[in-house]
Amino acid sequence: MTWQCDVPHISESSTLMWIKETDQTSNTTLMYNNSAYIILHNVDENSEGIYYCILQEDGRTTTIINRTLSVTQYSESKKLTIYRQSSNDSDLLLICKSKKKYHRLMWTFESRPNSKATLIAVEKGGEVQVKGPIEPGVKTSTTYDSQIFVLHISSVEFKNSGTYRCIVDDQNSFYTVTILRTIRVSAEPPGGVVRNQSVVLTCEVSSVSDSVKLVWFRMQKNRTVLIKQQKPYEKKKLLTVIVNSLQSDLLHWQCAVFSENTLRAVAPITISLISSATNTPKISTEASTSPNQEDTLTPESHIQTVILVAFAVTIIVLILLKRPEEEAAPPLIKSFQSDIITQPSDD
Repeated sequence: MTWQCDVPHISESSTLMWIKETDQTSNTTLMYNNSAYIILHNVDENSEGIYYCILQEDGRTTTIINRTLSVTQYSESKKLTIYRQSSNDSDLLLICKSKKKYHRLMWTFESRPNSKATLIAVEKGGEVQVKGPIEPGVKTSTTYDSQIFVLHISSVEFKNSGTYRCIVDDQNSFYTVTILRTIRVSAEPPGGVVRNQSVVLTCEVSSVSDSVKLVWFRMQKNRTVLIKQQKPYEKKKLLTVIVNSLQSDLLHWQCAVFSENTLRAVAPITISLISSATNTPKISTEASTSPNQEDTLTPESHIQTVILVAFAVTIIVLILLKRPEEEAAPPLIKSFQSDIITQPSDD
């Protein structure tokens, strides 16, 4: 269920929003240009009531329009198309409620044509049998009281897109049909981005038709700024936008799905800004094994090498010049020692 509220002009300090007369129900809101949208999720008897679109401006509150929601008690012969974001916080309640009592009911799922699989089934007075392949949520019916049979999908996944049917008694009799289309958003690289780094945001919908359009918005305070949208002739399942230099005011984004100019779903995403890591250059303690080590010598190292070589040559020359004197020394020492030994004592 989606409603739209429009005003001819709105100032920067003003707010256009939807409120409910009594307790709020699960909903998503979007404010763009001079319009405010509200999407009601999992509509049931608790969603009934009066909804007001109000404009808050200069301390005054003005009611623009109001809408009254009445919920049909039974879901017979209903065929709906709904959208859900693929996330841990997104859930779906499929309700099969009838005034007639049936002996047997089941919920089936088709991800593609001719791929029907039974999710849950029950017979009057018995317990619900879980068949798969989608695990039911905690709000799924555990028994059947001949009136209401609920299938709950918690943490909606992208692959949950498809057709859901409530089938009664005869397997060819469809009591209610719900077509689910899923939407997901992602950021690359994931897990956090350094300031001034580039980020690629991707929005993808499970299936498209001629009337479906994807739009990327950037959140700016209490309203949105349109960044990119699909062209009318495009029929792609995804839309990407590149943030070339991430800053702290560019962290909050929303991808919106419009069908026949009506807002169908909004998928928010927040980019995590992380501090830049300091990369210290690695200093190798191993000797170089490069065969062309000489090619990497600097002029200063060449000068040092020449000086060392010259110094080594000088030492060698001095040793060679001094060596004859050292070789002649032993006979003189021997003669002197002989004279000392043969000299007679005065005593």
